[in-house]
Amino acid sequence: MYVFILQFVLAAFTMFPQAAAPPPAQSQQPAANQPKPSPARLSGRVLRDDSGLPLAKATIVMFPDGRPQDNLSARTNRSGSFEFPEVSPGRYRLRAHRNGFVAQPYGARGGGPGVVLVVEAGQRLEKIEFRLLPAGVITGNVRDEDNEPVEGVEVRALRARFSAGGQLETVTARTARTDDLGNYRLPGLAPGAYYVQTAGMSQVVSVAPQNAVAYTPAFYPGSSTQEEAQRVQVTSGVESRGVDLAITSGPSLTITGIVLDPDSGSSPRSYSAGITRSGGTSLIGLSRGENSFRMTGLAPGTYTLVASAYEQSKMTRTGYRTVRLVDSDVHVVLDLGRSAELAGELRASDGQPLPMASLYLRLVPNTPEASPFVAPVEEKGVFRISNVPEGRYWIRLQGRESELYLKEARCAGDDYTSEQITLAAAQVVDNCTIVVSRDVGDVSGTVTHDTKPVSGQVVVLIPVEKERRRNPRHTSAGQTDPAGLYQIRGVLPGDYFVFALPPSDDAIYYDLDFHERNRERATRLTVKPSERHVLNLTSLRPQ
Repeated sequence: MYVFILQFVLAAFTMFPQAAAPPPAQSQQPAANQPKPSPARLSGRVLRDDSGLPLAKATIVMFPDGRPQDNLSARTNRSGSFEFPEVSPGRYRLRAHRNGFVAQPYGARGGGPGVVLVVEAGQRLEKIEFRLLPAGVITGNVRDEDNEPVEGVEVRALRARFSAGGQLETVTARTARTDDLGNYRLPGLAPGAYYVQTAGMSQVVSVAPQNAVAYTPAFYPGSSTQEEAQRVQVTSGVESRGVDLAITSGPSLTITGIVLDPDSGSSPRSYSAGITRSGGTSLIGLSRGENSFRMTGLAPGTYTLVASAYEQSKMTRTGYRTVRLVDSDVHVVLDLGRSAELAGELRASDGQPLPMASLYLRLVPNTPEASPFVAPVEEKGVFRISNVPEGRYWIRLQGRESELYLKEARCAGDDYTSEQITLAAAQVVDNCTIVVSRDVGDVSGTVTHDTKPVSGQVVVLIPVEKERRRNPRHTSAGQTDPAGLYQIRGVLPGDYFVFALPPSDDAIYYDLDFHERNRERATRLTVKPSERHVLNLTSLRPQ
């Protein structure tokens, strides 16, 4: 058996909060007799937000809207200037980052989603500006019950924030490991409040080290639960020292097992087994022909195990199993025939042809720590999401959110547009019909304070009906640019409370009850199908 660790990064940037990266979209080739649009030219500069001085060696990345994998990048010179000399027409999101500073989406000040930049053929955009905040740092020390430093413990800086749909999520902003003196350093943090947690020393290894121990996860300053934890306030450019944690050791536990492949066939296969989490998957690769595994150094807790089969380096089958460790080792069988599938077809509500490029179907698990499952919609509108663990899932559309939305989802005659679908182990649901609509609206305008335009304000459209608020796609948000202007495309028809607010660390405006505390100050808006609105707003302080 040989061992290796694979970490799959599920989201490169917080501004693209996807838990699994979709495959690259196929490029659209222009017709032979159609002239190619003239490229645009973009240029600008990056400055320090605290002093206004130019910032060299900053990287700017341009992401085509809906196709973040097809990005362009540039670097600033000594005067803080950058340039993209040839840019294809389209809609882009921009992001600037540099060591020691907080990464920033274009048009975002103090947090928020940023704005989309519309680039036209032959256009020259020369005053694009970013102002980067010096990042904060959290440092501290981790010691065991005997006050001895512990090396190799993972420490995380966590931010608790609401997401569209009203769910309170804990997002990992930064991770680090302790050195031989038990010290850790968490750099690159945006201003705000953070939970600091040790993740223990749970490793996925094939052979247990001598006298192996595992450490129970703990929150600063020493609690076992987030509810009892104390948050650490981070200030721009300041190091928050002395955030020390005490952890408790105990005997490490082991999971052993075999991978059962009922469809092994005659061709040779290799297998992997491991633990899957929302932030990635740790795998043990098993030598060809072997199907047994051993995972040691584990603390008590609940783990989701995953196993896969490979033929000629291509994954063919996957299975899952949930295991709870209490005070003893566990032996399990990981059956590759136990995963579910969801398949069907997608069509437009108006019956007209719909280009399927950059469209994906997602199954979003009921539990926030689990990862979504994503599959592309093929050119003829068919899709198949395979290797899904049993559980409850929301059916969601991903891609081209500025022009489309999921209007109806039916499987086996049942409506799952606003309800979760339950998938059993080894179940195949292959008769789903997904209907999407193009009749989205557009809301734009200016946000002011004391009659002056305000940049960096979050504009959020919250559905009046609470059931609609539970679906993330029904809530829309944007942010004002340096001139105080905003534009939100892809707004679903319906009735809304509209707020313009300063960005907040916890995105409190996504709380399902936010409008109840602030409804007297909200602006009411009804968006009809394909309707465009110009709505000027005054910035508010949330309550």
